[in-house]
Amino acid sequence: MQLIRRFAGARLLAPLALGLVVAACDGDEEPSTPSTITAVTASPLTGRAGDTVTVTVRVAASNSRPLGGQTVTFAVGGGGGSVVTASAVTSETGDATTRWRLGNTIGVQTLNATVGTLPALTISANVSAGLPAAVTVSAGNAQTGAAGAALPVRPAVTVRDAGNNPVAGVQVNFQVSQGGGTIPGGTILTDAAGVATGPQWTLGPTAGEQRLTATVLASGVTGNPITFTATATAGAPAALTPVGNTQTQTATAGSALAGANLPAVTVRDAAGNPVQNVAVTFAVTGGGGTGTGLTATTNAQGVATIGGFTLGNTAGPNTITATAQGVTGAATFVITGTAGAAASATIAGGNNQSVRAGGTLQVGPSVRVIDRFGNPVAGVTVNFVVTGGGANVLGATQTTNAQGIATVGGVTLGATPGTATIEARVAGVTAPVIFTAIGLAGAPASITLVRGDSLTVQAFQRAATPFTVQLRDSAGFAVRNATVTFAIAQGGGGTLSATTTAATTTTVTATTDSTGTAQAFYTGTGVIGTTTVTATAGGLPPVTFTVTTVPNTPATVTAVTPTNITATIGSVIAAGPTVQLRDAAGQPVPGVPVLFNVIGATSVQFPVDTTDANGIASAGSWQLGGQAGEYVVSAVVSYSGVIGNNPIRFTANAIAVPTNVVIAKSAGDAQAAPAGSVLPTQVAVLVTSGGTPQAGITVQFIASGDGTATPLTAQTDAQGIARVSWKLATAPGANSLIALVSGSNANVTFAATGQ
Repeated sequence: MQLIRRFAGARLLAPLALGLVVAACDGDEEPSTPSTITAVTASPLTGRAGDTVTVTVRVAASNSRPLGGQTVTFAVGGGGGSVVTASAVTSETGDATTRWRLGNTIGVQTLNATVGTLPALTISANVSAGLPAAVTVSAGNAQTGAAGAALPVRPAVTVRDAGNNPVAGVQVNFQVSQGGGTIPGGTILTDAAGVATGPQWTLGPTAGEQRLTATVLASGVTGNPITFTATATAGAPAALTPVGNTQTQTATAGSALAGANLPAVTVRDAAGNPVQNVAVTFAVTGGGGTGTGLTATTNAQGVATIGGFTLGNTAGPNTITATAQGVTGAATFVITGTAGAAASATIAGGNNQSVRAGGTLQVGPSVRVIDRFGNPVAGVTVNFVVTGGGANVLGATQTTNAQGIATVGGVTLGATPGTATIEARVAGVTAPVIFTAIGLAGAPASITLVRGDSLTVQAFQRAATPFTVQLRDSAGFAVRNATVTFAIAQGGGGTLSATTTAATTTTVTATTDSTGTAQAFYTGTGVIGTTTVTATAGGLPPVTFTVTTVPNTPATVTAVTPTNITATIGSVIAAGPTVQLRDAAGQPVPGVPVLFNVIGATSVQFPVDTTDANGIASAGSWQLGGQAGEYVVSAVVSYSGVIGNNPIRFTANAIAVPTNVVIAKSAGDAQAAPAGSVLPTQVAVLVTSGGTPQAGITVQFIASGDGTATPLTAQTDAQGIARVSWKLATAPGANSLIALVSGSNANVTFAATGQ
């Protein structure tokens, strides 16, 4: 009724609204339908996995009045767990309470509360791990390590709650329980993964099983404490020593060591215990030997042995070093290779000596005895036996020394000049070693001609018979190893050589052989005629030989100068028709007449020219006639045999000089150079007619003093240019060179200065 009175004074309310309020109040009823459901318990809750927490919610009507008697249903939304009371009725205060057993899931869990048709109210809980319930090994169990060494993996355990969730912040104590090892003290807290990793575990010095316990400082923990085991092996390798007598021994060079003699080492730790499974490397460091199985692993006794070893072929020390992983220093083995059985013998000295017949050799013959690898063998018996010629041997039986050498006591040759042979017969060696010694005659007393006089040889050919002389001493014995000099004395032609393959000179020396003879070979040159050669030895009168060089057989003739030229009428061709004659081997043929005939003219005739030492014959300068036209010269070799290209025809095309020809300087005027030298720039003239360059015009060059132009005449080329080189006069001063066109008055003068 108060509500009505409250609104009675509200005169501005609409009649409809007033009616509704009155209607409501007339029944005097409160709202009874749930309008809201809210959490009385704080949300989110906090708890550990598996904990049971109390949850209270409040249901109210639309006017916020708590509603009692309302049934609230509770159901787990996420994260597991359960509710102790699935539904509860609200009290007069509108509160409904249940017990929520949290699930084992770490993180956020949810509980839904529903009433009537209202949307579910979600209550959340932040869940952490539960109490420690079990402990297990995480890492570091059942390791194996060297005694006294730190194990590589630190021991670790994992602590979990009843829901198998890792529990952080749990105290775990690690302590050595057996074997005398050490681990730093202290308590370790588990990390977010529930893992507690202990300090590094250092094994005790005793080999065998060692133990460590990890204790969780909490009650009711399954598996607590955890026991870790480790197997302690021998300590780290600290030293290696050679085994038995394998360090120093002797064997035959090139042989393989027997198994018991193969180098081996024992590896031990610092306490002297053998260490197994250590890698040992053997290296051949001297002597040239070869090894196999150079990397070995120690056995249970700590011993490692090289796979095999063959000594080097050279006698002497073979060295092997052994190093072990982790061990400072090395073990060294020395196997001394000794020479094997005698296999062969060679001359060591005293061979091929020469003394006067009846004399004693300066050096006693000696042999060197070696095994199959070339090592000297000591203690071998050698017998020296004379097998040819006259000689006496002293101390014929000898024994090789440390260098494998045995030397005869002495050798005296017989009185007659000649060769003596001595065999060295070596015990155990099949083939003997043979020495020769020569008993020499006295000083040369005579020199006689044996053969080679009055020879005839073709030019550039070697005489088939050598000049040969013989030397004898006063007793008539042939004198060997004496020097004979052969020299060309007269004639100037030919060369000499000591053998058929030696270089040729005008003087050679030769040494007499065992018969006292010496020889020299003669080769003709292009000089035709007789040559005198002498052979001399010491102060003895010379022996004289004569040899006549005759022309070799011509085979071909070729032109040296052009066979077809063009020049102006009346010109002088300085380099007239020239030919060269050669034999089948390409050598020049000297001494053969060549006839140069002018074809078509009976009154002009060149003289006959004979080929010179280079096989060349020339008609000399050739002056063309005063009429334009073709002039021909035929070069005919006067020889009865067949000669290729014989005769050769030379043709000159004589052209008339234009009446208005002009000659002008083109290059090389006003130069200066040392007197007697060739000017650096060639002199050149330009010949034209009516302004057009003229080809084939002969230009003659005349130098002043003793200067020269090369060539004296030159023909203009297609551009009307003719060039020559100008050599200045030998006296310093002014020089001149006149260039004129043959058959005309056209000329020009060049000037130069000789310095």
